[in-house]
Amino acid sequence: MVIFIILSRFIKIFFVLPFYICFFIAALVVEKTFFLFTGRGYHSTRPIILRKLFEHLQYTFIKLGQILSMRHDFLPKEYCVELMKLLDNAPPFKDKKAIKMIEKELGQKISRLFYSFEPKHISAASFGQVYRAVLFSGEKVVLKVLRPNIRPIVYTELVILKIAARLIDFLCILGTFRLYPFISDFAVYTKEELDYLQEARYIRKMSSSPIKNPREKIPKVYWEYTTGKVLTLEFLEGVWMNEILTAINSNDYEKLEKYKERGIHLPTVAENLLLNSLIQAFEKKYFHADPHAANICIMEDNIIGYVDFGIVGKMDKKFREMTLKYLQAFFQDEIDEAYSALLEVIQPPSNLDLTHFEREMKELMADWLEDVKDTEAPLSERSALRRMFREGMIMRKYNLYFPEVTSRFYRLLMISDVIILQLDPKIDVIEVTTRYLRKLMVKTWAQKIRQQNLLEVLVESAYVMVTLPRRADQILSRLEKILKGTGRAISNIKTVPAKLLGFFGKFSFAASTAGFVLKLTLDPDFAPEFWNRTWNLTELSLGLFVASIISIWMARYLIMRN
Repeated sequence: MVIFIILSRFIKIFFVLPFYICFFIAALVVEKTFFLFTGRGYHSTRPIILRKLFEHLQYTFIKLGQILSMRHDFLPKEYCVELMKLLDNAPPFKDKKAIKMIEKELGQKISRLFYSFEPKHISAASFGQVYRAVLFSGEKVVLKVLRPNIRPIVYTELVILKIAARLIDFLCILGTFRLYPFISDFAVYTKEELDYLQEARYIRKMSSSPIKNPREKIPKVYWEYTTGKVLTLEFLEGVWMNEILTAINSNDYEKLEKYKERGIHLPTVAENLLLNSLIQAFEKKYFHADPHAANICIMEDNIIGYVDFGIVGKMDKKFREMTLKYLQAFFQDEIDEAYSALLEVIQPPSNLDLTHFEREMKELMADWLEDVKDTEAPLSERSALRRMFREGMIMRKYNLYFPEVTSRFYRLLMISDVIILQLDPKIDVIEVTTRYLRKLMVKTWAQKIRQQNLLEVLVESAYVMVTLPRRADQILSRLEKILKGTGRAISNIKTVPAKLLGFFGKFSFAASTAGFVLKLTLDPDFAPEFWNRTWNLTELSLGLFVASIISIWMARYLIMRN
């Protein structure tokens, strides 16, 4: 039976593929001919042909199309936009087969497993179907059931894709871009999607993180009802995001008013979605990499509920630091620093002349920052997706590509961005992101202090305070020559008791440091609250404080020398 299914897939692929290739080439010829005779561009149908090919082949190819839609550094914008329309829909398999699989995997009859079970599926996708049930404890659950015989089909198709990728790389059809590493990475997490135990582990890692986020809801896994082919999760009550977006795009004000009456505040939902994406990526390390509208549920108090953890990304330490550095510089209008951080991410060849690339990238960054600050600008101009497409176009021009580790993170940003701007067109993405990054910076710093021995921190502070004049000796010696003409001013300063001045400087620094460190150490809520409420004042106060301490020490040093 399995062999017959695999053979039928082989036949379908090798008959359908040439048919669509001919259509693709014909469309290319028409476009070039039209341009040759008219000098004008012709609306390309090639992206539509590619999307229809993936839809026709289903299963693995739909997943591949969805992943390719994120590679704006590899595919032109029109292809990415078209492939983003791919929906993971597939003809449902018989519900009786699903029930038999549940009973086989869980070892009991449905009537003994659940208090009630709805025999009709509520959704169907390439790899499985979803059913509702109620446990004997009264808890509502959903069951994901793997499509019968899907694993050998997908494994076979992945082998075909790897062979094709090797051939394309050998013939250099895509220039310097190497397709095989991309397909290999795709094969890894596609196989993960076929193992529901792996998906359950991802959910556990996200939900068991010590970082608690009240804005999100990760469903509970019922392990006693979960196997590699059946996944049982907590049922989430709420309004699905695709319903809200449909009401927004169709101007269905009646529905939107009903959502509002239920307590759904769209600007709050938009901000929560943005913050959740950042917290998952930079604090929890594991993040939902496929947060499209069908996978998001808006619950009570505008909490974001997530489902379908088939594609989950992991933020490793090195990429996290590089990305944070890039975002912090970028959203603070520090274009030069942001560009340097971007180079750390893409790691271009050392012998490549980046003069023109640098100019184009910096112009792109500056233009987008200017557009995104204008809340009256069209959504297409403020969208991060637009910037990513233009960024990808520039990178392709210079044969530069993002490493594979970035693909899932950029997928998170792209999908979230599309939803957020529809929910709240006037959202200030820069303000929300910058506020979060500042809070994260202080939180990280406070955590490092707590991990050290408090006495060690105080001793180190005292040591720095005592040795500061010695370390500054060379600099001040050079400055002394400049300050020789200010002898009268220095002689006036001598009237201030040197010991009292020195004591005041030491006491101020020690008391401030000790008090601040103690507060950060003993009060875990102090750092975020302090940062949120007093950031603008803190920047000024910190600068004045540091300047005052340095001035006191310089004065003391000059008095002692004279």
